[in-house]
Amino acid sequence: MNIAIFTHNYPRTSSDRVDAGNLIYDFAKILSRKHKIFILCPDFGGKKENYKDIKVTWIKYGSTKKFGNYSYFNPFDLVKLARLFVVGCLEAERLVKKNKIDYILSAWAIPSGIFALYTKIKLGTRYGVWYLGSDLNIYAKMPVMNLIMEFIARKADNLFANSRWLCGLATSLYKKPCTFTPTSTVINTKRIGNIKISKNKVNILFIARFENVKGPDILLEAIKIVSKKCSNFVLRMIGVGTMDAQLKKYVKDNGIDKYVEFLGDPGWYEKFPYVKASDFLVVASRNESLPLVMLEVANFNLPVISSDVGDSRYVVNKYKIGEIAKNKNAHDMARVISNFIANKKYKVYKRLGKFSDFVNDYSLKNSAELFLRTINND
Repeated sequence: MNIAIFTHNYPRTSSDRVDAGNLIYDFAKILSRKHKIFILCPDFGGKKENYKDIKVTWIKYGSTKKFGNYSYFNPFDLVKLARLFVVGCLEAERLVKKNKIDYILSAWAIPSGIFALYTKIKLGTRYGVWYLGSDLNIYAKMPVMNLIMEFIARKADNLFANSRWLCGLATSLYKKPCTFTPTSTVINTKRIGNIKISKNKVNILFIARFENVKGPDILLEAIKIVSKKCSNFVLRMIGVGTMDAQLKKYVKDNGIDKYVEFLGDPGWYEKFPYVKASDFLVVASRNESLPLVMLEVANFNLPVISSDVGDSRYVVNKYKIGEIAKNKNAHDMARVISNFIANKKYKVYKRLGKFSDFVNDYSLKNSAELFLRTINND
């Protein structure tokens, strides 16, 4: 079968593991073992790898800005987006015709779903939409864009989502069944080295972009509360983002700098030695379908405290890998963290947690097989 994946996020090189594009790369690699896979993605500049087993078409439309960085209130950005939609549709039609594509998977509904919709109208090619968080969490709530999202969903042959929560939301919005196809990044645990950090204190880890949606400010407020009750811990924060200066100022102004270390972004594989050496991870997101970092650290049997977002409660309870704190609530987050430290509960979850089951159940290999069964039985 010839399958095209339309996406706005695909790594320039196979070694680029920075963002969500790497899961599309991993998914395509799995599918390519038995099928011919073609990628269509906007060209955001930079030197590209000449992929041999998967054909990548980069859409050149006169801009190198990442799709998520456009402002819908900036007329210049709107012109660039309009050009992306037009050029992308034409490139999509050309790719589908040239390679006799049997099925299109739109990774994220916007902008890829627009390209897939266009090819179905022009050529009748079947397509599915794979909701991966930002599309339903952001664009489905925007005026006009929500109507486009609905039209894309109605015309789609299949809907997929990478969390049960998103599946339920998609079904509720568009009155169509949605197949749960989880996502995880492939980690070669054998290449992960070790790092020496003090075991005299409880080592807490946070890995996320320093952006409001990830809740790093909520976590630091919780740490301030925790520091008044105990002192035998250190929080290491891995990430960068627009809140960087704000977070560092908060730490200094509130006198918790001896409890918090900012590690910046050491690199995708370079962060895992800290995962191996830590006692537990904290996810403080305000809004998320399923924090993929929970899956990443599960490869190393690391317990998790997570805010009550998306599938977190379901996953934490089913696999017994940690506990849940109330969403957007620093005081409840502080309560759970304090309990973890005082009673060494992270050791209990490390012993009882079904980490390998979690990793296997949510593997991209399972998702690829389910995706293929779904489109073949359609």
